Amino acid sequence: MALQNWIWIPNQRLGAIEFETPIEIYINSLGAYMSEPKDDVTGFETYEITNEDITIYVENDLVVTVNAYECICYKGINLIGVHQKELINLLEIEPDEIGTPVLYEDGDIQTPLDFDSLGLEAWISNDCVVSCCCSNLIQFEEVEH
Repeated sequence: MALQNWIWIPNQRLGAIEFETPIEIYINSLGAYMSEPKDDVTGFETYEITNEDITIYVENDLVVTVNAYECICYKGINLIGVHQKELINLLEIEPDEIGTPVLYEDGDIQTPLDFDSLGLEAWISNDCVVSCCCSNLIQFEEVEH
């Protein structure tokens, strides 16, 4: 996976995928396909892209969140695999919230770090980033007010 394909611009996009745009664009341009129908709890449909470790969550046919498991390039650095302290230094802010650790079936324990102003939730395992959830949280905050 090429780093330039998955450049993250906070609250706007991850690679070619822009938040709050129709999923149809990415079905046609990136070959995204629905991997799970609408979830009863979140209301999101789940899409994936063939040969990429990217998951797209969609609500009302619009992209809400994009999860990256192999590559999210920010300031020329792939955030997947960086140490938690390096992540904080690179983002130049402390996390707004450190979530509750989650124990997975394989014994891995991951903890989410939320950076609300950037629309980023980084999942940490053994002090390193293992995945990132990117959204446009600023847009959601404006709707709530």
